[in-house]
Amino acid sequence: HSLIMEVIFCYINKLTVLFLKKLCIIIIIWKMQNLRIIMRKLIVFLLIILIVIGNSALAEMVYLNKKSLIYHKPNCEWAIKCTKNCIKIDKKEAIKRGGRPCKVCGG
Repeated sequence: HSLIMEVIFCYINKLTVLFLKKLCIIIIIWKMQNLRIIMRKLIVFLLIILIVIGNSALAEMVYLNKKSLIYHKPNCEWAIKCTKNCIKIDKKEAIKRGGRPCKVCGG
């Protein structure tokens, strides 16, 4: 009687261990699938951020003298000297305002 109970108990333990292992695998797979979804959303979000930041970073900034309407590259000696009438703006905006490039740096 005791031997039969021990065999049954051992069999139940093996089944329980197998069940728990399978359950763990199912949970891990489920979490991985959720993680994949989250990672996809995160990647899309980061790509959007990079595109937005990249577009603004690609804008070429220049210094436009508001009186002479000459625009300079930031490292131009005349841009460095211009402290009163110069504003830092996008090159396209400087051109829209009627700006022309500096003869020294080429704007």
